[in-house]
Amino acid sequence: MDLTKKARTYQFENREFTTQEIDLIAGQSGLVGISFKNCQISDSDIEKISTLKKLVNVTLENTEITDLSLKYLSKAPNLQYLFITKAMINGEGLSYFKDHKKLNTLWLVDTNLDDEGIQFLKDFKKLGIVRIDKTNVTLSGLMSIASNKKLQIVPNDKITKEHIKLFESEQQKLNKKKLEYNQVDIVECKLILNSFFTEMTNWEKYAEKIDDFTDELTNKCLAVFKTYCIDKERKGFRPMWSSYSSGPNYTYSNQKITDFEQPTKNKVLLYTKDEYLNSQYRFIILKKDNEWKIDECYYLDSGWKKNGL
Repeated sequence: MDLTKKARTYQFENREFTTQEIDLIAGQSGLVGISFKNCQISDSDIEKISTLKKLVNVTLENTEITDLSLKYLSKAPNLQYLFITKAMINGEGLSYFKDHKKLNTLWLVDTNLDDEGIQFLKDFKKLGIVRIDKTNVTLSGLMSIASNKKLQIVPNDKITKEHIKLFESEQQKLNKKKLEYNQVDIVECKLILNSFFTEMTNWEKYAEKIDDFTDELTNKCLAVFKTYCIDKERKGFRPMWSSYSSGPNYTYSNQKITDFEQPTKNKVLLYTKDEYLNSQYRFIILKKDNEWKIDECYYLDSGWKKNGL
């Protein structure tokens, strides 16, 4: 591989590097992604590479880095995805990422991360997906960072799906606004949302059966939306932009309501989880003309992002 030629990504495996080669890599100002697997990469090498301003994606598997590399990587302003596997990291270096504005996904797999080191994740502003397979983090340590509502922990052999449910429940409890609510409204909104889930699943089963985007199929979708949703333009989303998921995992067939809020007397937020995708959603239900209808749906990914219905 010619390191003098301009590149956007590099993938290295089972390789040693000279100081000159690391300097050439660090001089690639347009580099967006880099991967080192089974390479003798050290903290001093990462210090040089972290000066790359456009770096978005970094993979470090079975290298010689320590927590010092986390300090250096935190200075890469556009870093969004950091995948670290098999490294002498205990989590102390995570403190430097506290105010990082872009980091979205973090893997610290097969490391020395423990309940003390994971505490730094509580203060992360942007971080969403976290994977901590083969670490010393316990359920107790995981529960202690539930105050950060944006964290999404990937289950593994040690931190099971049941543990994740407990963690997410604690997240919602700790971050839920202390507001009054009308029990009748909550029951009605839950009924509406569950009915919408059922009708849309039936529609997708029908769409799957005929396997053709006909006017009849579009009209059936429109009818469901007219019954359960606020009438408004939804650019790029259903019902005008026809799309459907195939079974057995239809769009809403694995959705379960997990929590609720009622910020105002005419607005209810229903939180759900897709048990197949392990994703969390928030549905906004509004009361207009004395009738509750679904307004929008958002999914959790380092904050709530519009998902469409």
